[in-house]
Amino acid sequence: MDRLSGIPFASRVSTRLKRLHSKSAAAIYSVSATGLMSGRQSASSLTSASQPTLSKNEAPLPKPAVLIDDTTNLYQVDDLLFRSEQLRAGDIALLKNNNIDAILNLRIFGQRSNHKLLKDLIDDTAISLCGYPLKTWYVTPQEVAEALTQIKSLQSQNKCVLVHCYHGANRTGIIVAMYRIIEQDWPIEQAKLEMVTGDFGYHPMWYNLRAMLNTATVDAVRAQM
Repeated sequence: MDRLSGIPFASRVSTRLKRLHSKSAAAIYSVSATGLMSGRQSASSLTSASQPTLSKNEAPLPKPAVLIDDTTNLYQVDDLLFRSEQLRAGDIALLKNNNIDAILNLRIFGQRSNHKLLKDLIDDTAISLCGYPLKTWYVTPQEVAEALTQIKSLQSQNKCVLVHCYHGANRTGIIVAMYRIIEQDWPIEQAKLEMVTGDFGYHPMWYNLRAMLNTATVDAVRAQM
């Protein structure tokens, strides 16, 4: 039994296998999306066999999240934001080594007990602990706006924030995708592709999260921030 997350070791292995399975499913989604885009491109233009390049006036392509530690699904999103799965006792060094100053926990089940166990371990580090539980099956624009507002509030204090849920893939994924769109001006489709086809372990069964990535929902989130 892991004393921080309360997760049996066998369950941790199972979680890794599920992440690999979901990556395979995401790859299928990526191939489908690529095929669709290729079909549209073929239908609209066959004038050039070369790959499109950016002109001097076009914005650079978005920089994807950078893998820091595969064991914890820890990625750096930008200078002040990281994402991961549920932390464990042995991961405290990762927090310190990456200068993480604040943690936003999106878990709902076991959220309080995990918060307490983590607090007991890092009382001497001045890391801010924040809880904002989300239900994977029903996330609202208001909840996304409030989570993003909390992240931005911590960052305004020059704190480097880690956002996590259980797997670091679904609830974390929608919050980071909306952060990409609203705070970093990413195109919606680019943020969706990173969430779904990145190596974070997104589970396709949570279609409701992917469906939130549309202009109307993004506008609703912006309006409540």
